[in-house]
Amino acid sequence: MRRDAKYRRYVESKHAVFAILLLGYLLFILYPILRADRYCNDDLIRSLLGNYGWNNNGRHLANLLMRVLQFGSQRAVDISPLPQLIAIAILAWTGVLIARRYALGPPLLAALVTFPLGAQPFYLENLSYKFDAPCMALAMLFALLPFLVLRQGRKAWILSVLALLACLNLYQPAINVFLIFAILEIFLGQVVRVEFKAQTVRLSSRVSQAVIASVTYQLLFGPSLKDWMREHGTLIHSASQLDRVLANAGDFWGYAVGAFDLRWIELFSPLAILAIVVPVFASLALAWSGRTERAGWQTGVLLVGAVLLPCVAVFCVAGPMLLLEQPILMPRVMVGVGALLCAGLIAAHAVVEQKRLSHRPLCVIAGIWALGFAVIAGAYGNAAAAQKGYESRIAANLADDVASMQATRLVRNYLLVGSAGFAPVTEHAAKQFPLFSTLISSYLKADDFNSRNFLLHYISGLKDMSGGIGKKHEKEILAQACGASPRIVRAGYTLRLVSDTVVVDFLQSPGLACDAPSQSGSAPVPDVKTP
Repeated sequence: MRRDAKYRRYVESKHAVFAILLLGYLLFILYPILRADRYCNDDLIRSLLGNYGWNNNGRHLANLLMRVLQFGSQRAVDISPLPQLIAIAILAWTGVLIARRYALGPPLLAALVTFPLGAQPFYLENLSYKFDAPCMALAMLFALLPFLVLRQGRKAWILSVLALLACLNLYQPAINVFLIFAILEIFLGQVVRVEFKAQTVRLSSRVSQAVIASVTYQLLFGPSLKDWMREHGTLIHSASQLDRVLANAGDFWGYAVGAFDLRWIELFSPLAILAIVVPVFASLALAWSGRTERAGWQTGVLLVGAVLLPCVAVFCVAGPMLLLEQPILMPRVMVGVGALLCAGLIAAHAVVEQKRLSHRPLCVIAGIWALGFAVIAGAYGNAAAAQKGYESRIAANLADDVASMQATRLVRNYLLVGSAGFAPVTEHAAKQFPLFSTLISSYLKADDFNSRNFLLHYISGLKDMSGGIGKKHEKEILAQACGASPRIVRAGYTLRLVSDTVVVDFLQSPGLACDAPSQSGSAPVPDVKTP
């Protein structure tokens, strides 16, 4: 009877944590994204052509799972918000597993401690993808399975390597989550006074799992990387490039800090520092208090490790990306930020439990983080919705204007100049949250593949002269455009016609660099014959 009662309490607690997390993700994080209903980058072309294409990014398991989700259809179609709902369900279940593994106390506290995994601001881009959002969430779950489900032993070691290999095949940056929790595992081992030798074996095991999985992935799936991914996935290959690692670290954390207004940094940096300082002092105290039970050099290693490991955890937010020649600096690759915050809160919870202190201060701190995430998510959703409306109006007018020009003269191509920029609401939000400048891409700007894909939703039958074969004619067309009279003037752009090419000059960010003679009405340059 006592056993049955304990099981019922566990099941009720598990359900409560899942419900709180799922509701929190849905109402405060995902709902603003769904309300904005804006295609995110690759979604633009995938919604039209249905290309799966994740194999070219080395994400073969993601490709397979998305085909399964589409019931094996030859071409994918937009079935959102189902993939995004699956993603937050995976994140909520991951939170349940974390709460069970680390005994995170009351359901509300457990939910608040694990909430940063999928609620942190950089992860908003991952949840904005209408197609592969669940693959990114599942990658994080696989990165954590070695800690949450698998135990020690040879079989567990092999399964852990396979889990990491699956993680890399779903979304490569999620490997950083594994690295951060490996460091958390060492700290928690100190809290429960695991022997020095056992700690060393455990750390060596985790390092070997990450290395074997990464090398295996590189050998088996690295050759499948194409074009853009191959360019940005090249590792440094000589000692002379080691300075690139420090430069990457500076760029990475410079980007992370620069993504927020100074006021937000002043408010939340003390909480972030506290999440690092508490484990450091706790580790120092634990290492010193057990000095009589071990050799002096072992105590020295533990004291040095108490200071170094949190620093290493901070670098693990970038992880292997620090070893790349040209790493990608985008919000979606920074999944380790949420893992670092979650690990810091778990470490603080362990200290609270060990000292038998009240959970209330920790609950308040975790609640402040959650409130901050909800505010940023709401602002992001509104800014993205404003940008969608702004660009849709411009694109619809542009499509009508180009159609009217096609009716009077043969038009085969178009060329964008400058950028339409942000909507007023989006621009205001980006000033308060600089992260939005990269989190919300502009889909109307020159020589940008997202712009070409966006305009395919409105304009058909015309070729973009800023890409492919047409690019070699771009300078000639722009030179002629300076001498061409505007055919149509709108609030957001001006249209000029050069031979069979419509030149779209966005007024918010003019791109036509015309010299004085051309502007004064000199003889126009003969028409360029474009393909």
